[in-house]
Amino acid sequence: MSSDLFIQFVALFFTGIGLLLVGGVNLLLPRRTAGWARGLATVLIVGLVLAGAWACGGDLRAVGRAAGALALALGACLLAGSERLTAAGTTVLAVLRRPAGRWGLLALAGVALAMGSAASYEAQVEATLDGQMLELEALSVPPPTATLERARVVTDRGTAVEIREATAPRSEGDLRVLEERLLQTSSTRANVFRRQPADDRCNCHGWVFTGGRFWIGGVNIDLILGENGYQPVSDPRSGDLAVYRMNGSVSHTAVVRYVTDGMPVLVEGKWGCSGVFLHPVDKSIYGSDFTYYRSPRPGHLLAGINSPDDPNPAPTAPDDNPADAITE
Repeated sequence: MSSDLFIQFVALFFTGIGLLLVGGVNLLLPRRTAGWARGLATVLIVGLVLAGAWACGGDLRAVGRAAGALALALGACLLAGSERLTAAGTTVLAVLRRPAGRWGLLALAGVALAMGSAASYEAQVEATLDGQMLELEALSVPPPTATLERARVVTDRGTAVEIREATAPRSEGDLRVLEERLLQTSSTRANVFRRQPADDRCNCHGWVFTGGRFWIGGVNIDLILGENGYQPVSDPRSGDLAVYRMNGSVSHTAVVRYVTDGMPVLVEGKWGCSGVFLHPVDKSIYGSDFTYYRSPRPGHLLAGINSPDDPNPAPTAPDDNPADAITE
């Protein structure tokens, strides 16, 4: 999800809260309260609201936007109380000149802005998730496949895992067109490097657990994690897995490639029937709901993939030379 969207929400929400509090406090203060006392109360409220925006958003852009919006609203409110303006204004301005009118209107505006920003944020989040789901559905549509019969593929505890093989893979050109169409509308385009071209041989789970040769359904991943000794970790290392979820279900699996202090964690994975991409762990069409996993076992290939009767043994990890950068 876009950080700019969250910053916008924080700025608008705390602007609304600030207007509500300033308007409400000035309504409650006695009518004869000195102007300096009202000013001091207003400044204290604004300071607390901006501190709240910083604590929630952790970004100076949110604080700056909230401060600017509050300054404009309060300035307009103070101008509405000007003797000159109200003398020449309409009935509306005359109403606004009265403390109850203008502070009450300011409080109502605060409520409307806070509630509106929350509703807008929720709607945009839903729209973003809907867009991500459409992208995932397009990428997850497999070619015609058949269950692999010539080898028994199992977890380390011996539980069989259904592996499917593409029987009529699409051409690289057709898949590249699909990939480009998706990337053109994706906010992640500038953050990814293509490592391998699009192909129909496998999906992301198959790229990790079968060496890039077969398709594995996402419903199998929790079983594989549990029976192959994977445990959630908070300190990722190169070679760990990043498992993404959407609405509680596994949507993507990638391999951690680079971990450097002060820099984003970089992961590599195949995006459905699209290519293999290297990208920051939180910059992909799969969102930011992910968990790192680590296992003491050597590698990630399932047992049976490298069986002696397999004419095409699974390859080792893809080469480590980033290539074919995707840029705007």
